[in-house]
Amino acid sequence: IDTQQQVFNNLVGSAQFTEYGKKYNFERIDSITEYQQNVPINDYEDLKGYIQKVIDGKPDILWKNKPIYFAKTSGTTSGTKYIPLTKESIPYHIAGAKDALLCYIEETQKSKFLDGNHLITEKLTASFDRISKQVEGFYFGRYDLRCASLADLENGNIKIMELNGCGAEPAHIYHPGSSLLKAIQVLLTHWQNMYRVSVENHARGVPYLTLKEGRAIYKKVKALKSA
Repeated sequence: IDTQQQVFNNLVGSAQFTEYGKKYNFERIDSITEYQQNVPINDYEDLKGYIQKVIDGKPDILWKNKPIYFAKTSGTTSGTKYIPLTKESIPYHIAGAKDALLCYIEETQKSKFLDGNHLITEKLTASFDRISKQVEGFYFGRYDLRCASLADLENGNIKIMELNGCGAEPAHIYHPGSSLLKAIQVLLTHWQNMYRVSVENHARGVPYLTLKEGRAIYKKVKALKSA
């Protein structure tokens, strides 16, 4: 309880001078009960106006300063959503993903990443083409999903847990017994597909990432991983 209160105080205190924090008097909130009494329950649509201001480059809207990235969700409930990712939040996203994976391994005693390419059929491909075309700007990536059966998977009757972009790791290279040579071949194909997407996007008017921009992103990611 003490740890929860400490985290709560830190979050509310850090956001008290933001537009959202000022609106709901974060500076006067000292307990979870006071927060519940003063701050309404919001869904994405309620926060959409604030997030648009963040996208437009305005600082101190929902969180102090500006985010360094935006996560673009699959839009399975109310269209595409943009989630601001801050320097402070990214380590928790990474830790949360690791914790979820480790909890799964602890609960099931299963830690294998399996190659399911043999399950790919024309019907399965058509199902995921149909799903993917609903996500604006998504051409290549990885679905983290759950389904009740292989038949549901083939028919696209799935629950999407997370949709990752082209930078997502092709985890099936860790299939038990899979060779290093095969893993390298998979990664080369993966990078080739990323290149093809880049060329197609460039033909549609999207500028290539400059070396300077690439180095800046690399430095940010490296700094976050070492934080």
